Amino acid sequence: MSEIEASIFFKQTSYSSLNDLMFLIQSPYYTIFKDFCRKLK
Repeated sequence: MSEIEASIFFKQTSYSSLNDLMFLIQSPYYTIFKDFCRKLK
């Protein structure tokens, strides 16, 4: 999942701000989030 795809995904959800995106990328939950996105495909 590219950064562009991630930003599109976040715009489609309540996490539309860049700060929220950066926070998630820096958090351990980002790994869980990436796994979740893989399961959606």
